[in-house]
Amino acid sequence: MALLTGQWSRPHRDRRHGPIRTATDLYADLPKGLPMSDSELSAQFLDAAIELLRRVRDEETDAVTAAGTLIADTVAAEGRLFAFGAGHSSLAAQDIVYRAGGLALMNLL
Repeated sequence: MALLTGQWSRPHRDRRHGPIRTATDLYADLPKGLPMSDSELSAQFLDAAIELLRRVRDEETDAVTAAGTLIADTVAAEGRLFAFGAGHSSLAAQDIVYRAGGLALMNLL
């Protein structure tokens, strides 16, 4: 899903911290050979999710602030905002555009 504000740009990624770990990476780190209870698995999942959210908070604050500033400036200038997603990624774009109580000037591409 991409959010456009009238200009095309490639997503910026701070390369200092390496790649963001995927669910597959996290699954690969699970201990092998020992049966785990559902509560242990759910606790590991929640711990991994919390850690990813902490990383987003710590590493992407500047990018989120910059994106918010771009959106606010576009709204103030009576511009248009577009959300785009191809295939299943369109669900995130649809959520932005069609959410009840959302920003009315959002458009789906």
